[in-house]
Amino acid sequence: KQWYQRRVRGRREEAFLKQLRDIVGHLLMPQKQNYEEELCVMVRNALKEQPEGSTLPRVLEKESWHDNAFHADLNHLRLAKSVSDIIQNIQRNKRRSSPH
Repeated sequence: KQWYQRRVRGRREEAFLKQLRDIVGHLLMPQKQNYEEELCVMVRNALKEQPEGSTLPRVLEKESWHDNAFHADLNHLRLAKSVSDIIQNIQRNKRRSSPH
């Protein structure tokens, strides 16, 4: 049972990491039509998948995220850097807790 829970957690974490990478990629791409709307959808999906103890909500709050949208001028590069930091921390922790 414990093995199964770790596996489910690992899959969920992988899905979360992919969503975070997609957000970073979106933030670094040239702005296109529906840019902000697509970004908000991606962020909402990542928030649904986030593991317990994730720092994503705190990072988003600093960028004026509330009620499922950004409410001020978004600093795209700063948010991309903050989300990248979350990705790196998760990967670092994963390597530490790996049984190898």
